[in-house]
Amino acid sequence: MNETHQMVSKALQGQLSIKIDYLSQVQQAIQNEKLAPLYRLLDKQRYDDVTQSDQADDAQENLAFLLQDNRASIAQFLAPDLLAYIKSYYPFLSCIP
Repeated sequence: MNETHQMVSKALQGQLSIKIDYLSQVQQAIQNEKLAPLYRLLDKQRYDDVTQSDQADDAQENLAFLLQDNRASIAQFLAPDLLAYIKSYYPFLSCIP
């Protein structure tokens, strides 16, 4: 294996490790029902804007596209707690099952 091939291989392995780590964090957030980290993983920019967080950018910032085919399932997972949260601020919505 030549030196260029080794460098490319190492860079590719690093990129894949970042993606695997991201997906592991998503999986762990779902397993542990940690909703705030899951929201942050899904859309870091929006989460930081809403929470007015100034957390440092990380290498995982633009990896949410990896979950594109799982968005409906994730939304279904998040929906009950999101609705409960909204109902706590808008009591008139409590008549909705």
